[in-house]
Parts: sequence; C-alpha cells; structure tokens
Amino acid sequence: MVRKRLLTLLPLILFALCNISVRESSSLAIAPSTFGTAIARAGKLSNTLKESTAWKTLTSHPNSLVQLFPSRAMRVVQEVVRSLRKDTNVVIQTSLGKIRGRFQKYRSGERGGYYSFKGIRYGEAPTGARRFRAAEPEKPWFGVRDASREGNSCPHKNMILDTFKGNEDCLFLNVFTTRLPREDDEQPLPVMVWLHGGGYSFGSGNTFLYGPDYLVAEDVVLVTLNYRLGPLGFLTAGPDAPGNQGLKDQILALKWVREHIAAFGGDPKQVTIFGESAGASSVQMLLLSPLAKGLFHRAISQSGSALNPWSMAESSSERAFRLAANLGYVGANDTEEILEFLRRVPAMKLVEAAPTTLTVEDSRNNIGLPFVPVVEGYWNTEEGREVYYEDPFMTQHPNEMYEQHKFHSNVPYMTGYNTHEAML
Repeated sequence: MVRKRLLTLLPLILFALCNISVRESSSLAIAPSTFGTAIARAGKLSNTLKESTAWKTLTSHPNSLVQLFPSRAMRVVQEVVRSLRKDTNVVIQTSLGKIRGRFQKYRSGERGGYYSFKGIRYGEAPTGARRFRAAEPEKPWFGVRDASREGNSCPHKNMILDTFKGNEDCLFLNVFTTRLPREDDEQPLPVMVWLHGGGYSFGSGNTFLYGPDYLVAEDVVLVTLNYRLGPLGFLTAGPDAPGNQGLKDQILALKWVREHIAAFGGDPKQVTIFGESAGASSVQMLLLSPLAKGLFHRAISQSGSALNPWSMAESSSERAFRLAANLGYVGANDTEEILEFLRRVPAMKLVEAAPTTLTVEDSRNNIGLPFVPVVEGYWNTEEGREVYYEDPFMTQHPNEMYEQHKFHSNVPYMTGYNTHEAML
C-alpha cells in the first residue's frame, strides 16, 4: 500500500524536481530518508479539509504516523523540495559580508561538481547621476546575500533575436569553484577571469553562452562578469563623462577578485584574464592601462586585438551631441546640459538610438560600432597641449603605446585566432 501511495505522489514529486533542474541547473541526489522526513513534517501542518477515503495512512518515518489529505500532497512535495535545496546550499564569508551559493553537478553527468555563486554585485548601480561615470565599489552588507541566480545583463541589443534586453543595474559577476577554503591549508586554485565579446555593444558574462563546467573541472576558479556596453559604457563628453566606463568596470571587477577571491578558494596571486573578440581587445587594453597594473598575472586574447580598427574611436563629444539630438534634445550644445538630458533618458532608449549616431565614414571604419573605447583627453588649443581627465584608463592610442613599449611587459601573454576568422 505504501508503494501504491508513493506512486500516486510520484508525478508531483517528479514535476517539482524537474522544476529545480530547469531553474537552477542542478542534478540532485535524493536521500531515502528525505521523503519520510518531508511527509512527517507535512503531517504536522494543520488542515481544515475533511479526510478523504481515497487517502490512507502513509509513512516512511519510524516515529510518525501521518494521515495524508488531498491538500497535503503538495505540502509533501514542497517539503521534499525544501530539503533538497537546503542540502545544496553553501555560505561563505567575505570581507564585505556572507554569500550563499549552491553546489551543482556537472552537466555531462560525470561524478562530482562545483560550487556556484551567481549574481554577486561588485559595483554599485551606475544609475542616475552615476551614469557615464566610473562605478563605485560595492559596500559591506549585513546578513546573507543570495547568489543562486545570475544578475542583470547590461542593456544591449540581442543580435540574434533583434530584441533589447538588460538593466542598467548590471555590475554583477559569477564565481565557480571546485574547492572552498578549509582549515587544512589546502593550496588555493589559480583564477581565470573571462571578458566576454560582442563589439562592446552586446553580450554578458552569464552562463547562457559561457558555462563553467569545462574549466572548473581543470581545477581553476572561474570568474565571469558583466561590464557596461554601448553608450552607457563608452560615451564620452568631457571630464564628467570621460569614456571607457566599461573598461573601468573591468578594472573594478579585477580589484574585487584581488580582494575577495581567496574566500572562494582562489589564489589572488595567480590571476589570468582572457577574452574573445571585444573581450580579447579588452585584455590587450588592460595590458596597456596603468590602472590595471598588478591586478593580473597572465593574459590570453582570442580573436581580437586593441589594434583592430573597430576597437578604438576618436575622443570626441560629437557623437554624444548627435545622440542627444536624435533623442529630442534642443539647446545650445552645452556639454553639461547635454549630459543632464542624456541622464534622464531611459537606458534602453539610449541603446536603441545608438546606431543613429553613425556616419557613413564611421560605418566604413568600425563595422558599425558607435560607442567603443577612446583615448581620454583632448587637445587644448589655447594652451597648446593635451589635457587628460582624472584617473584615465588610457591617454594614448594603443599603436603609440606598443611602439613606445608602454605595456605590462612582466605579464606572459598568449594570443590566437580561428582558421576562418571573421566569417561570422
């Protein structure tokens, strides 16, 4: 009879377990005692419905005799699900606060798995007055922050579906590791930080495209991250919007790694940055930027370079003026006034309007990418000299910096490309 009743509940239980797998990408092992404990707990809950003759005594718990009612069936399933989720949670302590992640099985079905911490905020939301400026690091918090789901991607256009997605509050990263620190002083693992591609205009560091399974199985701690894109990440219009916000987000994330990755079993003295396309270009720019010195120890570029024509634009406010005009701005083309106007425009409207700023010459030179990295500064005609903004990411074009050997020469570097590069 017990088996018969369990078979009655099986569809509900399977549905719940499938829901866990789909939502949280986790294969879970069910302890035999889980069902009995869950049923016992469900039996203690009050129920105002009359007992149905279709439900008889059901128990797999030695100390409880439970009368199951129709409305209690789902409670049994809920208790099972709650128990399973509890068993897979893990909480770690960082200097900012506690973070709760999950243990996940490999998708391939191989034995073992890894700890997953998704949607960890590394920077405060760059919204309102913070738009177009360097982001601020995240502040400490009380309690335990959940890291079971990925954070928002930064606003961008999905090039495949031709839709717009994301949220301006998007400075999140993900950490995947097979080893958490223990008291036995086990050696920390090397760290790899992935910088996604997308022409500085689209994409994210989330696992939709870049799953962690392959790399974490090789005993590395993997970090993936979002950085601001398009006009939100690379618009330039004077010292209050100097440009390269997206690259400075990467700097901020690398500082977070240096300060906190040890709590995830990673070695802050063994950090490799690697990326593809615009991510590869970012890697080279980080090799050139004085702001990135000491934040990583090895670098890999895949199918991209800071020397690509599309990877740099002229440092000019002209494109910001065109963007404002195309969105309805009417005024004297005062830089401060334009920035105030653009900060009031919804983020997705900026992303949608970005391509309208391109001229025919722009489209010919940079593959139609309106907002990309720039040299932070301008030529002061009256004083006859170059003026740079505060804490610039880059004050010379990459060509000049390489010619003058102004790069982090102590960092081993590897690069490569595909057989049929650019066929996409």
